[in-house]
Amino acid sequence: NSLIHDPLASRLLAGETHLLQPASANEEYMTMRALIGDELALSQHAQGVRQVVSLGAGMDSRAFRLDLADTVFFEVDKAGLFDMKEPLLADVPLTCAGRRTVVGTLGEIDLRAALESAGFDSSKPTTWLMEGLLPYLTVDVLKQTAADLGGLSAPGSALWGDAFSKTAVDRGMVFHGVPFASGFDNYDEVFRAAGFDHAEAMDFAGISLDR
Repeated sequence: NSLIHDPLASRLLAGETHLLQPASANEEYMTMRALIGDELALSQHAQGVRQVVSLGAGMDSRAFRLDLADTVFFEVDKAGLFDMKEPLLADVPLTCAGRRTVVGTLGEIDLRAALESAGFDSSKPTTWLMEGLLPYLTVDVLKQTAADLGGLSAPGSALWGDAFSKTAVDRGMVFHGVPFASGFDNYDEVFRAAGFDHAEAMDFAGISLDR
């Protein structure tokens, strides 16, 4: 009954296989956000978009499982993440045209320079993915990141990210012991101000998984 077929899931959990169990309180939420990211990447590909950038990529495995043979995937995250992730994937074949790792922390790196040095082409449309990232960015870093993405996005680009409202975060939300840094009640307005001509916020309470 799997909604997402990810043959790398148990490997990328690096021993934390209990997180794969259906009893996990986060299973449905994390499945929904991954499905939305997958669907955006696939629908953008159908429109001719051939580069995908995952910010705060974590254990994102789309370069190995979406079968987009003509697409280049860029993964941006901290050095420690890649130090752990890359050995786990050393013998796994890609299902895309290329995968580029970009080391850095949002708010500290020059995102344009870092991506372009890895082969990113800002003259071409991009699919931007920000799964599990936005709540960990401070208000200032989130606004700067939105502005950076607006400046790097050619017509036809699109983005997806999950987040929580300011009201919820101000109550002291914590995920696996790590507190959230920010929340907005107007993420759609933030990204429209950054240059995206259409942005909307969806309430996950109105989304369900159909198995």
